[in-house]
Amino acid sequence: MKLNLAEVPQYSLYEGEVVVAEGFNDAYSKFNVNRLHKLNVRPPNQLYSQDELRRFNQLQNQKPVQIIVAAGPFTTRGDLMYDGLQELMSRVRQDMPHVLILLGPFVDGMNEDVQSGNISFRNSSGQLEFLDFNDLFEKVLQYIEGELNQMRVKTKLVLVPSAREIHHITPLPQPPYNAAAFPKGREIVRLGNPQMFRVNEITFGVINADVIKDLCASTLQKNPQGGKIEESVKSIL
Repeated sequence: MKLNLAEVPQYSLYEGEVVVAEGFNDAYSKFNVNRLHKLNVRPPNQLYSQDELRRFNQLQNQKPVQIIVAAGPFTTRGDLMYDGLQELMSRVRQDMPHVLILLGPFVDGMNEDVQSGNISFRNSSGQLEFLDFNDLFEKVLQYIEGELNQMRVKTKLVLVPSAREIHHITPLPQPPYNAAAFPKGREIVRLGNPQMFRVNEITFGVINADVIKDLCASTLQKNPQGGKIEESVKSIL
C-alpha cells in the first residue's frame, strides 16, 4: 500500500525505517497519512553493579583500557606493499594497547593489483612472493601476529570483515571470517559485520560500512530540521 504524505508538514524518513503512520485509507488503495510517529529509544539500564566495576578496575591494575581501532585497506590502491599497515603496527608497538580492532578489507577487491590478478607480497627477506587471495590474507595475518608477539604487553586482536574483502565475498550482514583460515591456537577474535561485543564493562557496536552515505541516498525529506547528513546521524544515534 502506498503512503500519501502530502498532509504531513515535516518528515525525514529513510528506507527500512520503522514508524507508526496515523491516517485513513481511501478508495484508491492509498493510506493518507496525517501524522507520523517515530520510536523513542530509551537509554539502557545500568549494565553492571558497583562490585563488578571494581573487579574490572582491579583486573586492569586501576589503569584505563587502551584500544586502537583502524580500518582498511591498509595499502594504497595501486600496490600491495602494505605501507599503511606497517606504519600502523609501528604505532601499536609504541602505544602497546590492550585491544587492537582491525576492520577490513585486508585484501581489497578495489585494489588494482588484485583486480589484475598480479598479487604479490614482500616477505621478511625483502623478496616478492606471488600468491592467491587466501595466501595473501594469511601472510598479512602472520605479519600482524609477528608484530604483536614482539610486544611485552598481551594485545588482544579483533578482526571485522568488509564487503570489499575479495576472499570473503558476502553481503551485509557478514559472518565472521571463515574459521578454516585460522589454525587452532590462534588467539584472534573474529566478529561479524555488524556486531556488538564487550571489552570488560564497555560495550562496542561496530559496522564496517559507510552507513551515512547509504542513509543519505535513501532518505526522503520534507521541510527537514537539518540536512541529510545531520538527520542520518540522528537516526543512528
